[in-house]
Amino acid sequence: MAHYLSVLLVVKDQEALAEYFKVGAAAVAKHEGRAFAGGPDTKVLQEASTPSKGVILEFPSAQHAENWLTDPDLADVHALRDNGADVTILSLPSIP
Repeated sequence: MAHYLSVLLVVKDQEALAEYFKVGAAAVAKHEGRAFAGGPDTKVLQEASTPSKGVILEFPSAQHAENWLTDPDLADVHALRDNGADVTILSLPSIP
């Protein structure tokens, strides 16, 4: 069953985040994931805190999502993201 991650970003360094956006999709695809909503053109319509960017990722399973996040080969890619923004990642299981 599909598993989703909501990635919320509070931009700290726009240039570092732009570098992440160049390589982030390939890192997600490595673990059979895909971004299907959001990205650099995210627009805030209502907020309780300060996220300014966001993306929804889809993976085949929760294990695929965890493997993406903990993959040591992607440490540099995740560091780009984390240097460019404060990041909150929510694990969102499918609702049957």
